[in-house]
Amino acid sequence: MFRLLTRFSLVVLAVSFASGCSPTELPQESESSSQSQPLSVQTGSLNVARTSFTLTLLQDGTVLVTGGYGWGGNVSTVERYNPATGQFDLAASLANGRSSHTATLLQDGRVLVVGGFVGSPSTGVTNTVEIYNPVTGTWSNGAPTAVPHARHTATLLQDGRVLVVAGTNALTTTAGGSTICEIYNPTTNTWSYVASLPKKRLDHTATRLLSGKVLVAGGLEYDLQGSPTFVPAVEFDPVTSTWTPRASPFTGRTRHQAFLMGDGSVLLVGGTQEGTGTFNEAELYNPVTGTWSATATMNGRADAVGAVLADGRVLVAGGYEGGYHASSAIYDPSTGAWSAGDPLLIARYMSQAVRLNDGRVLVASGYSNGARTTHAELISTCTVSVTCASQGKNCGTIPDGCGGTLNCGTCGSGELCEANVCVTCTPTTCAQEGKNCGSIADGCGGTLDCGACSGTDVCSSNVCVSCTPTTCAAQGRSCGTLSDGCGGTLSCGTCSEGSTCGSAGVCLEATPPTVSVSSPSSGAVVTGTVAIQASASDNVGVVRTDFYVGSSFIGSSTGPTFSVSWNSASVANGNWVLTARAFDAAGNSATSAGVTVLVSNPVVVMATHDGTLRVPRCSTPAAGCDSGTLLVGRGPLGPEPQAPNTLQASCADGTAGGFHNDESLDRLVISTTDNTVLAAGKQVRIDATVWAFSSYSSDMLDLYYATSLSNPAWTFLTTLTPTRAGSQTLSHTFTLPTGAQVIRGRFRYGGSAAPCGVGSYTDHDDLVFATSP
Repeated sequence: MFRLLTRFSLVVLAVSFASGCSPTELPQESESSSQSQPLSVQTGSLNVARTSFTLTLLQDGTVLVTGGYGWGGNVSTVERYNPATGQFDLAASLANGRSSHTATLLQDGRVLVVGGFVGSPSTGVTNTVEIYNPVTGTWSNGAPTAVPHARHTATLLQDGRVLVVAGTNALTTTAGGSTICEIYNPTTNTWSYVASLPKKRLDHTATRLLSGKVLVAGGLEYDLQGSPTFVPAVEFDPVTSTWTPRASPFTGRTRHQAFLMGDGSVLLVGGTQEGTGTFNEAELYNPVTGTWSATATMNGRADAVGAVLADGRVLVAGGYEGGYHASSAIYDPSTGAWSAGDPLLIARYMSQAVRLNDGRVLVASGYSNGARTTHAELISTCTVSVTCASQGKNCGTIPDGCGGTLNCGTCGSGELCEANVCVTCTPTTCAQEGKNCGSIADGCGGTLDCGACSGTDVCSSNVCVSCTPTTCAAQGRSCGTLSDGCGGTLSCGTCSEGSTCGSAGVCLEATPPTVSVSSPSSGAVVTGTVAIQASASDNVGVVRTDFYVGSSFIGSSTGPTFSVSWNSASVANGNWVLTARAFDAAGNSATSAGVTVLVSNPVVVMATHDGTLRVPRCSTPAAGCDSGTLLVGRGPLGPEPQAPNTLQASCADGTAGGFHNDESLDRLVISTTDNTVLAAGKQVRIDATVWAFSSYSSDMLDLYYATSLSNPAWTFLTTLTPTRAGSQTLSHTFTLPTGAQVIRGRFRYGGSAAPCGVGSYTDHDDLVFATSP
């Protein structure tokens, strides 16, 4: 009974929250405000017009523009906006053009780009991930998501991880959206499943609350006929990795905006109900009570842009309602009222906006006059009212009250600018200052020439003092030239042949060592751990030899035999150049000629579905076999293709529960522990990724192997138990026997071990793999 109450009590909570309150009529948007209004000015244009793209404010104050949809398809072009110059500069492109993706600023300053539509025109949804390093200006591949996402959300959590919520994994809305949620760990570059949403959802908003929880509001679920249904609000708790239903907004909406306010509430504005018009209703979510309340309305609009301003007010601009909007509106949380702001320079929608570090708001691209535009503008909510005259200033620069400066001019001859006011100045003299050499400031912006010293005297702090020249011996010099400290130059001699004069004025031995890589030889094929050896000699002795694979340092040796061990499995298979660099006691060094070797280590291969055996199979012997995503889910639950994925479909899976709320066996990997090819007698490890129920103490994983594919006799290996709820990997090591090879995992709720058994929450999965003779 406890298991049933736990699994279905969320439905009761959703109903009780949804009936908590009803909207009331509040004042419409006002036409004026006593506070400053937006003033928009044009800035540099983008290089590529786009919609469905992202703007991300980087830690250095510049803005990263990624992807989107442009003329001809999905865009891979990336740009970087510099507020100091007002220009968009091209940056390194994405490997995959994409739109309707997300770009999230990580805590270390990098940008995580996830999913989206790909192709030109769009041909599908991708699970690829790319990471931008703004310091180097380069992209690298991140671990892919378990399932593709587009029209989803990605939210940075307080602990630095990133929560990706739902979206769609298909081109058409009739696919119905997704419930699947994943979390990215930037420290390990890995993804893990978290509890799925109660309902499918796309085109929603996700807002991180002050508590660290995430509010998901709005969005749609499509049925098989393409008809939309609006879904209730939910909250995600990163600590427990669970979803809690909350009261729904009074108005179901999509293509809306959500803003976190200074008091911790969430403002929901605008949007549409897909074909039934736009909304002027605005609502506030109270995370303490989990309820919504109505606030003042604004002009209806969908696909608008907005930002929370530095003073806590909210700016909303542009959008669409029967036509393109140029108007803007400002919400004041202290009064709960909207006021009209100055219009944008051009009407636009499906653009993007971000607040810059100086408080201005950058609005870029989108649709305008029926076409995508490269136009960008800056909105300022400050009116300059300060003048030099009003402040009583007539020189230098002063703040203009809006983050800029005013130039108040310069002073005339014989005047000095003090506290931005010109005052009369009488120059000083060298005698008054007690100076008799060099130049000094006259105190009025000019300089005085106080003369030069005579004889062997030197000018010290603008005063002539007597000087006794130094010597080469006193300074420990044996070569080169040296100042004598009194304006003259000393010659300290020259070095003998084979030596050079170092920067410290001492002769140094200059002959570099001779060095060569002696083993392995050029053209050798290497696997596993290899000893790299070098021969090195020098007239004053070799003190150290460094070894490199390509440009990567792998170790040093101090002799007398110069050698290091190198694990060739640490690099990709292919040709690699080995070099050695020898150092002598005088600091001279030399690098050997490169020796090219071919690294050819076994690799773990990805399984493909075998239609005859009806299971994932690796048909080529390798260091390991990985089912990849072929087993994710259980039976009809989740994305698992060709379920139940047992030999000849011999064991059916349980059908109770929900995907990643209840038990499933999601992945099987078998690999050798020494990274050699799978073969009889080798020690191997099974890594099984499972999803455990929230009360996981009764969940168990049974592992088996068999040496026949046509008539398998299953040998029991072990039973493993989860250590927590949710996704995790359980492992077991054993010695591989002879014969055709197949392993089986059976993840069950309660019951006893058996290679095939009935259970409402039981998941059976097999993996067939080849071995070397």
